[in-house]
Amino acid sequence: MWSTDPSGAAFEDSPSWRAFTGQTFEQMLGAGWLDCVAPEDRARVREAWKQICSSRRPGNMEYRLRRADGTYADTEVRAVPMLDQDGEVREWVGVCVDVSDKRRVEEQREALVADLRRAMHYQEMFMAVLGHDLRSPLSAILMATSLGLRRCTDERLRRVLHQIASSGHRMLRMIEQLLDVTRIRAAGGLEIRPTRADLAAICRTIIDEHQQANPAARVVLDVRGETRGTWDIDRLSQMASNLIGNAIQHAEGAPVATAQVDGREPGVVRFVVHNRGVIAPEMLGAIFDPFQRAAKGGAKTAGLGLGLYITEQIALAHGGSVAVESTRTGGTYFRVELPRHPRPATLSPPGARDQDGVPLLRGDVVG
Repeated sequence: MWSTDPSGAAFEDSPSWRAFTGQTFEQMLGAGWLDCVAPEDRARVREAWKQICSSRRPGNMEYRLRRADGTYADTEVRAVPMLDQDGEVREWVGVCVDVSDKRRVEEQREALVADLRRAMHYQEMFMAVLGHDLRSPLSAILMATSLGLRRCTDERLRRVLHQIASSGHRMLRMIEQLLDVTRIRAAGGLEIRPTRADLAAICRTIIDEHQQANPAARVVLDVRGETRGTWDIDRLSQMASNLIGNAIQHAEGAPVATAQVDGREPGVVRFVVHNRGVIAPEMLGAIFDPFQRAAKGGAKTAGLGLGLYITEQIALAHGGSVAVESTRTGGTYFRVELPRHPRPATLSPPGARDQDGVPLLRGDVVG
Protein backbone atom coordinates (compact mmCIF):
# COMPACT_ATOMS: atom_id res chain seq x y z
CA MET A 1 0.00 0.00 0.00
CA TRP A 2 1.15 3.55 -0.63
CA SER A 3 0.06 7.19 -0.59
CA THR A 4 1.03 10.36 -2.46
CA ASP A 5 0.34 14.08 -2.25
CA PRO A 6 -2.44 15.63 -4.43
CA SER A 7 -0.02 15.98 -7.38
CA GLY A 8 0.84 12.27 -7.29
CA ALA A 9 4.30 12.58 -5.70
CA ALA A 10 5.24 10.05 -3.02
CA PHE A 11 5.86 11.73 0.33
CA GLU A 12 5.05 9.13 2.99
CA ASP A 13 6.92 5.98 3.89
CA SER A 14 5.46 2.63 2.72
CA PRO A 15 7.12 -0.36 4.44
CA SER A 16 5.25 -2.80 2.18
CA TRP A 17 6.49 -0.98 -0.94
CA ARG A 18 10.07 -0.98 0.35
CA ALA A 19 9.87 -4.68 1.28
CA PHE A 20 8.52 -5.64 -2.15
CA THR A 21 10.70 -3.44 -4.37
CA GLY A 22 13.86 -3.08 -2.27
CA GLN A 23 13.80 0.72 -2.60
CA THR A 24 14.74 2.93 0.32
CA PHE A 25 12.42 5.63 1.58
CA GLU A 26 14.57 8.31 -0.06
CA GLN A 27 14.58 6.45 -3.41
CA MET A 28 10.78 6.20 -3.61
CA LEU A 29 10.05 9.87 -2.81
CA GLY A 30 8.51 12.12 -5.45
CA ALA A 31 8.51 10.24 -8.75
CA GLY A 32 11.30 7.91 -7.64
CA TRP A 33 8.86 5.03 -7.35
CA LEU A 34 8.67 5.00 -11.18
CA ASP A 35 12.21 3.58 -11.24
CA CYS A 36 10.72 0.25 -10.09
CA VAL A 37 8.27 0.14 -13.01
CA ALA A 38 9.49 -1.97 -15.95
CA PRO A 39 11.30 0.34 -18.45
CA GLU A 40 8.92 -0.57 -21.29
CA ASP A 41 5.91 0.37 -19.12
CA ARG A 42 7.35 3.50 -17.52
CA ALA A 43 6.28 6.19 -20.03
CA ARG A 44 2.75 4.76 -20.26
CA VAL A 45 2.41 4.59 -16.46
CA ARG A 46 3.74 8.16 -15.98
CA GLU A 47 1.12 9.49 -18.41
CA ALA A 48 -1.70 7.33 -16.98
CA TRP A 49 -0.89 8.44 -13.42
CA LYS A 50 -0.88 12.09 -14.51
CA GLN A 51 -4.35 11.67 -16.04
CA ILE A 52 -5.72 9.93 -12.93
CA CYS A 53 -4.43 12.73 -10.69
CA SER A 54 -5.94 15.43 -12.90
CA SER A 55 -9.30 13.61 -13.06
CA ARG A 56 -9.62 13.55 -9.25
CA ARG A 57 -11.50 10.23 -9.60
CA PRO A 58 -10.50 6.67 -8.63
CA GLY A 59 -8.36 5.02 -11.28
CA ASN A 60 -6.77 1.71 -12.27
CA MET A 61 -3.50 0.78 -13.92
CA GLU A 62 -1.59 -2.37 -14.77
CA TYR A 63 2.16 -2.58 -15.04
CA ARG A 64 5.16 -4.77 -14.32
CA LEU A 65 6.82 -3.89 -11.01
CA ARG A 66 10.40 -4.84 -10.14
CA ARG A 67 10.80 -7.03 -7.08
CA ALA A 68 13.67 -6.74 -4.63
CA ASP A 69 15.36 -9.76 -6.28
CA GLY A 70 15.31 -8.07 -9.70
CA THR A 71 12.46 -10.10 -11.21
CA TYR A 72 9.26 -8.41 -12.35
CA ALA A 73 5.71 -8.98 -11.11
CA ASP A 74 2.50 -8.34 -13.01
CA THR A 75 0.56 -5.91 -10.83
CA GLU A 76 -2.93 -4.48 -10.78
CA VAL A 77 -3.04 -0.98 -9.26
CA ARG A 78 -5.96 0.89 -7.71
CA ALA A 79 -5.75 4.54 -6.60
CA VAL A 80 -8.44 6.45 -4.67
CA PRO A 81 -8.47 10.21 -3.85
CA MET A 82 -8.96 11.29 -0.23
CA LEU A 83 -10.99 14.55 -0.23
CA ASP A 84 -11.15 17.30 2.38
CA GLN A 85 -14.28 19.17 3.46
CA ASP A 86 -14.05 21.49 0.45
CA GLY A 87 -13.95 18.56 -1.98
CA GLU A 88 -10.28 19.07 -2.77
CA VAL A 89 -7.87 16.14 -3.00
CA ARG A 90 -5.93 15.88 0.25
CA GLU A 91 -3.88 12.84 -0.81
CA TRP A 92 -4.03 9.69 -2.92
CA VAL A 93 -4.14 6.22 -1.38
CA GLY A 94 -3.43 3.16 -3.49
CA VAL A 95 -2.58 -0.50 -3.53
CA CYS A 96 -0.49 -2.66 -5.88
CA VAL A 97 -1.52 -6.34 -6.07
CA ASP A 98 0.85 -8.98 -7.43
CA VAL A 99 -1.22 -11.00 -9.93
CA SER A 100 1.65 -12.89 -11.54
CA ASP A 101 0.37 -16.31 -10.45
CA LYS A 102 -3.14 -15.44 -11.62
CA ARG A 103 -1.82 -14.35 -15.03
CA ARG A 104 0.30 -17.49 -15.29
CA VAL A 105 -2.73 -19.68 -14.58
CA GLU A 106 -4.78 -17.74 -17.15
CA GLU A 107 -2.06 -18.17 -19.77
CA GLN A 108 -1.84 -21.88 -19.03
CA ARG A 109 -5.62 -22.15 -19.28
CA GLU A 110 -5.65 -20.32 -22.62
CA ALA A 111 -2.89 -22.59 -23.92
CA LEU A 112 -4.80 -25.65 -22.73
CA VAL A 113 -8.04 -24.43 -24.34
CA ALA A 114 -6.15 -23.81 -27.60
CA ASP A 115 -4.68 -27.32 -27.45
CA LEU A 116 -8.12 -28.81 -26.78
CA ARG A 117 -9.63 -26.88 -29.69
CA ARG A 118 -6.91 -28.15 -32.01
CA ALA A 119 -7.40 -31.71 -30.74
CA MET A 120 -11.17 -31.44 -31.24
CA HIS A 121 -10.66 -30.02 -34.73
CA TYR A 122 -8.33 -32.86 -35.72
CA GLN A 123 -10.72 -35.39 -34.18
CA GLU A 124 -13.64 -33.99 -36.15
CA MET A 125 -11.59 -34.01 -39.36
CA PHE A 126 -10.57 -37.61 -38.68
CA MET A 127 -14.17 -38.68 -38.06
CA ALA A 128 -15.38 -36.94 -41.23
CA VAL A 129 -12.63 -38.42 -43.41
CA LEU A 130 -13.02 -41.85 -41.82
CA GLY A 131 -16.79 -41.82 -42.34
CA HIS A 132 -16.44 -40.71 -45.94
CA ASP A 133 -13.72 -43.23 -46.80
CA LEU A 134 -15.50 -46.14 -45.11
CA ARG A 135 -18.79 -45.61 -46.91
CA SER A 136 -17.42 -46.38 -50.38
CA PRO A 137 -16.07 -49.90 -49.68
CA LEU A 138 -19.03 -50.64 -47.40
CA SER A 139 -21.47 -49.65 -50.15
CA ALA A 140 -19.66 -52.00 -52.51
CA ILE A 141 -19.99 -54.82 -49.98
CA LEU A 142 -23.71 -54.19 -49.55
CA MET A 143 -24.30 -54.06 -53.31
CA ALA A 144 -22.44 -57.34 -53.80
CA THR A 145 -24.39 -58.91 -50.93
CA SER A 146 -27.70 -57.74 -52.41
CA LEU A 147 -26.74 -59.19 -55.81
CA GLY A 148 -25.76 -62.47 -54.16
CA LEU A 149 -29.10 -62.70 -52.35
CA ARG A 150 -30.99 -62.22 -55.61
CA ARG A 151 -29.08 -64.99 -57.39
CA CYS A 152 -28.25 -67.44 -54.61
CA THR A 153 -30.54 -70.43 -54.02
CA ASP A 154 -28.49 -72.22 -51.36
CA GLU A 155 -30.31 -71.57 -48.07
CA ARG A 156 -27.21 -71.84 -45.88
CA LEU A 157 -25.34 -69.38 -48.05
CA ARG A 158 -28.33 -67.03 -48.06
CA ARG A 159 -28.28 -66.99 -44.25
CA VAL A 160 -24.63 -65.97 -44.35
CA LEU A 161 -25.39 -63.24 -46.89
CA HIS A 162 -28.27 -61.97 -44.75
CA GLN A 163 -25.91 -61.76 -41.79
CA ILE A 164 -23.38 -59.83 -43.87
CA ALA A 165 -26.08 -57.46 -45.07
CA SER A 166 -27.39 -56.93 -41.54
CA SER A 167 -23.90 -56.21 -40.19
CA GLY A 168 -23.15 -53.93 -43.13
CA HIS A 169 -26.29 -51.86 -42.60
CA ARG A 170 -25.47 -51.57 -38.89
CA MET A 171 -21.98 -50.33 -39.77
CA LEU A 172 -23.51 -47.85 -42.22
CA ARG A 173 -25.74 -46.46 -39.47
CA MET A 174 -22.72 -46.07 -37.19
CA ILE A 175 -20.84 -44.17 -39.89
CA GLU A 176 -23.82 -41.86 -40.47
CA GLN A 177 -24.02 -41.21 -36.72
CA LEU A 178 -20.33 -40.32 -36.57
CA LEU A 179 -20.79 -37.94 -39.49
CA ASP A 180 -23.81 -36.39 -37.73
CA VAL A 181 -21.72 -35.78 -34.60
CA THR A 182 -19.07 -34.10 -36.76
CA ARG A 183 -21.73 -31.88 -38.36
CA ILE A 184 -23.15 -30.97 -34.94
CA ARG A 185 -19.70 -30.10 -33.60
CA ALA A 186 -18.80 -28.03 -36.66
CA ALA A 187 -22.09 -26.14 -36.92
CA GLY A 188 -23.22 -25.89 -33.29
CA GLY A 189 -26.33 -27.96 -34.02
CA LEU A 190 -28.07 -29.85 -36.79
CA GLU A 191 -29.18 -27.87 -39.79
CA ILE A 192 -32.69 -28.86 -40.87
CA ARG A 193 -34.74 -28.39 -44.04
CA PRO A 194 -38.39 -28.08 -42.95
CA THR A 195 -41.19 -29.04 -45.32
CA ARG A 196 -44.76 -30.31 -45.00
CA ALA A 197 -44.68 -33.63 -43.16
CA ASP A 198 -46.94 -36.09 -41.36
CA LEU A 199 -45.34 -37.52 -38.22
CA ALA A 200 -47.85 -40.39 -38.02
CA ALA A 201 -47.07 -41.45 -41.60
CA ILE A 202 -43.35 -41.27 -40.84
CA CYS A 203 -43.85 -43.51 -37.79
CA ARG A 204 -45.87 -46.07 -39.77
CA THR A 205 -43.07 -46.35 -42.31
CA ILE A 206 -40.41 -46.74 -39.61
CA ILE A 207 -42.44 -49.37 -37.72
CA ASP A 208 -42.94 -51.36 -40.94
CA GLU A 209 -39.19 -51.27 -41.60
CA HIS A 210 -38.35 -52.50 -38.10
CA GLN A 211 -40.98 -55.25 -38.19
CA GLN A 212 -39.76 -56.49 -41.58
CA ALA A 213 -36.27 -56.78 -40.12
CA ASN A 214 -37.60 -58.37 -36.92
CA PRO A 215 -41.10 -59.91 -37.36
CA ALA A 216 -41.31 -60.78 -33.64
CA ALA A 217 -40.94 -57.13 -32.66
CA ARG A 218 -44.57 -56.00 -32.60
CA VAL A 219 -44.98 -52.23 -32.18
CA VAL A 220 -48.42 -50.69 -31.59
CA LEU A 221 -49.01 -47.19 -33.01
CA ASP A 222 -51.64 -44.90 -31.47
CA VAL A 223 -52.49 -41.78 -33.52
CA ARG A 224 -54.58 -38.93 -32.11
CA GLY A 225 -55.59 -35.65 -33.68
CA GLU A 226 -53.87 -33.75 -36.51
CA THR A 227 -50.30 -35.06 -36.91
CA ARG A 228 -49.10 -32.89 -39.79
CA GLY A 229 -46.65 -30.01 -39.44
CA THR A 230 -43.57 -28.36 -40.90
CA TRP A 231 -40.50 -30.49 -40.17
CA ASP A 232 -37.45 -32.06 -41.77
CA ILE A 233 -38.79 -35.43 -42.94
CA ASP A 234 -35.41 -37.18 -43.07
CA ARG A 235 -34.44 -36.00 -39.59
CA LEU A 236 -37.80 -36.94 -38.06
CA SER A 237 -37.52 -40.37 -39.69
CA GLN A 238 -34.10 -40.70 -38.09
CA MET A 239 -35.49 -39.63 -34.71
CA ALA A 240 -38.43 -42.07 -34.91
CA SER A 241 -36.12 -44.89 -36.01
CA ASN A 242 -33.73 -44.22 -33.14
CA LEU A 243 -36.46 -44.20 -30.49
CA ILE A 244 -38.47 -47.13 -31.86
CA GLY A 245 -35.33 -49.18 -32.53
CA ASN A 246 -34.08 -48.42 -29.03
CA ALA A 247 -37.46 -49.50 -27.57
CA ILE A 248 -37.37 -52.78 -29.51
CA GLN A 249 -33.79 -53.49 -28.50
CA HIS A 250 -34.41 -52.99 -24.78
CA ALA A 251 -37.99 -54.27 -24.63
CA GLU A 252 -39.44 -56.75 -22.17
CA GLY A 253 -42.75 -58.51 -22.74
CA ALA A 254 -45.27 -58.07 -25.58
CA PRO A 255 -46.08 -55.94 -27.42
CA VAL A 256 -42.44 -54.97 -27.34
CA ALA A 257 -43.21 -51.24 -27.69
CA THR A 258 -45.95 -48.68 -28.20
CA ALA A 259 -45.67 -45.38 -30.04
CA GLN A 260 -48.13 -42.54 -29.76
CA VAL A 261 -48.41 -39.45 -31.98
CA ASP A 262 -50.66 -36.86 -30.35
CA GLY A 263 -51.62 -33.79 -32.38
CA ARG A 264 -54.70 -32.67 -30.51
CA GLU A 265 -53.14 -29.33 -29.52
CA PRO A 266 -53.00 -26.71 -32.29
CA GLY A 267 -49.37 -25.61 -31.86
CA VAL A 268 -47.63 -28.76 -30.63
CA VAL A 269 -47.32 -32.40 -31.69
CA ARG A 270 -46.15 -34.96 -29.14
CA PHE A 271 -44.42 -38.24 -29.89
CA VAL A 272 -44.15 -40.83 -27.09
CA VAL A 273 -42.39 -44.20 -27.29
CA HIS A 274 -42.84 -46.72 -24.47
CA ASN A 275 -41.53 -50.13 -23.59
CA ARG A 276 -41.40 -52.17 -20.40
CA GLY A 277 -37.63 -52.11 -20.10
CA VAL A 278 -35.97 -50.12 -17.31
CA ILE A 279 -33.01 -47.75 -17.52
CA ALA A 280 -30.64 -47.83 -14.56
CA PRO A 281 -31.20 -44.70 -12.38
CA GLU A 282 -27.52 -43.72 -12.50
CA MET A 283 -27.69 -43.53 -16.31
CA LEU A 284 -30.80 -41.37 -16.62
CA GLY A 285 -29.00 -38.07 -16.07
CA ALA A 286 -26.56 -38.73 -18.92
CA ILE A 287 -28.74 -40.77 -21.28
CA PHE A 288 -28.55 -38.13 -24.04
CA ASP A 289 -24.77 -37.66 -23.77
CA PRO A 290 -22.73 -38.94 -26.75
CA PHE A 291 -21.08 -42.36 -26.28
CA GLN A 292 -22.59 -42.65 -22.79
CA ARG A 293 -24.44 -45.93 -23.34
CA ALA A 294 -21.58 -47.48 -25.28
CA ALA A 295 -19.25 -46.70 -22.40
CA LYS A 296 -21.52 -48.54 -19.95
CA GLY A 297 -21.55 -51.71 -21.97
CA GLY A 298 -24.09 -54.44 -21.46
CA ALA A 299 -25.50 -57.45 -23.24
CA LYS A 300 -28.25 -55.48 -24.97
CA THR A 301 -26.18 -52.43 -25.90
CA ALA A 302 -25.21 -52.18 -29.56
CA GLY A 303 -23.73 -49.38 -31.61
CA LEU A 304 -21.81 -46.33 -30.52
CA GLY A 305 -24.26 -44.83 -28.04
CA LEU A 306 -25.01 -41.88 -30.34
CA GLY A 307 -28.64 -42.53 -31.27
CA LEU A 308 -30.23 -40.76 -28.31
CA TYR A 309 -27.74 -37.89 -28.49
CA ILE A 310 -28.63 -37.31 -32.15
CA THR A 311 -32.33 -37.69 -31.32
CA GLU A 312 -32.06 -34.85 -28.82
CA GLN A 313 -30.19 -32.71 -31.35
CA ILE A 314 -32.99 -33.28 -33.91
CA ALA A 315 -35.63 -32.20 -31.38
CA LEU A 316 -33.59 -29.12 -30.42
CA ALA A 317 -33.05 -28.18 -34.07
CA HIS A 318 -36.84 -28.09 -34.47
CA GLY A 319 -37.24 -25.90 -31.37
CA GLY A 320 -38.57 -28.86 -29.42
CA SER A 321 -37.44 -31.11 -26.59
CA VAL A 322 -37.06 -34.75 -25.60
CA ALA A 323 -37.28 -36.20 -22.10
CA VAL A 324 -37.02 -39.67 -20.57
CA GLU A 325 -38.83 -41.29 -17.66
CA SER A 326 -38.08 -44.81 -16.43
CA THR A 327 -39.45 -46.75 -13.46
CA ARG A 328 -39.66 -50.42 -12.57
CA THR A 329 -43.44 -50.35 -12.46
CA GLY A 330 -44.12 -48.18 -15.53
CA GLY A 331 -41.24 -49.02 -17.85
CA THR A 332 -39.50 -46.41 -19.99
CA TYR A 333 -41.08 -43.45 -21.79
CA PHE A 334 -39.31 -41.17 -24.26
CA ARG A 335 -41.40 -38.04 -24.78
CA VAL A 336 -40.72 -35.71 -27.70
CA GLU A 337 -42.49 -32.35 -28.02
CA LEU A 338 -42.29 -30.52 -31.35
CA PRO A 339 -43.70 -27.14 -32.35
CA ARG A 340 -46.06 -27.83 -35.24
CA HIS A 341 -44.49 -25.05 -37.29
CA PRO A 342 -41.04 -24.15 -35.92
CA ARG A 343 -40.14 -20.50 -36.38
CA PRO A 344 -36.78 -19.86 -38.05
CA ALA A 345 -35.57 -18.13 -34.87
CA THR A 346 -35.95 -21.36 -32.89
CA LEU A 347 -33.78 -23.46 -35.18
CA SER A 348 -30.25 -24.22 -34.00
CA PRO A 349 -28.14 -21.81 -36.06
CA PRO A 350 -25.19 -23.24 -38.00
CA GLY A 351 -21.90 -22.08 -36.50
CA ALA A 352 -23.29 -21.26 -33.04
CA ARG A 353 -20.43 -21.02 -30.53
CA ASP A 354 -19.98 -19.97 -26.92
CA GLN A 355 -18.01 -16.91 -25.71
CA ASP A 356 -14.76 -18.90 -25.90
CA GLY A 357 -15.41 -19.83 -29.52
CA VAL A 358 -16.23 -23.46 -28.76
CA PRO A 359 -19.05 -25.00 -30.86
CA LEU A 360 -22.21 -25.58 -28.85
CA LEU A 361 -23.28 -29.19 -28.41
CA ARG A 362 -26.77 -29.19 -27.04
CA GLY A 363 -28.54 -26.30 -28.74
CA ASP A 364 -27.74 -23.78 -26.00
CA VAL A 365 -28.04 -20.89 -28.45
CA VAL A 366 -31.19 -20.87 -30.59
CA GLY A 367 -31.68 -17.84 -32.76
